[in-house]
Amino acid sequence: MNLTSFTFRKFLSPDECNNIIETCLQKKLEEGKVFAKGEYKVLESARKSKVTFFPFKGKFDWLIERIKENLESVIVLKGYKLNYELDFQFTHYGVDEYYGWHKDTGNSGPASQRAYSLVIQLSDNYKGGLLQFKQEGIQTFGPGLGKMWVFPSSWDHQVTPVKEGTRYSLVAWFSIERIEGYTSTLL
Repeated sequence: MNLTSFTFRKFLSPDECNNIIETCLQKKLEEGKVFAKGEYKVLESARKSKVTFFPFKGKFDWLIERIKENLESVIVLKGYKLNYELDFQFTHYGVDEYYGWHKDTGNSGPASQRAYSLVIQLSDNYKGGLLQFKQEGIQTFGPGLGKMWVFPSSWDHQVTPVKEGTRYSLVAWFSIERIEGYTSTLL
């Protein structure tokens, strides 16, 4: 399968971004963790950010529906369906915070099933904090209020250190699941 990325330039309006930030900031933010040596732990040499997880169901029903509509219009695999994980990860990057090169896949647990990752940019009033992919060289993406990037979870990517301001984003993942009983036909 040839994996590719997608960019949705005006996925959310500025008001929608602000409302999501306000909602997520009502929850307690914790230090971002990485999976290392069989466990999730704070490891500042790899990641320095604050996160909270927010379920799709409830306040974000409208958002997951919009994501599904957009993704299912560009990712079409006959006999398969997209299976979304249960929570968004809301991420806060302040000055000097970052997430070094990593993949969103793993050898066990939910991460082992991830096919695609998505990042929704909720702010653009910061410097640094660039989203980068190692794919045919290094691809770099700067701030883009309301923009959504979707890319294979197996791609190496990072967020460079924020130099000024605050970078807010939502991250989510999904797997591709075979539809039981699906029969492929030529008609």
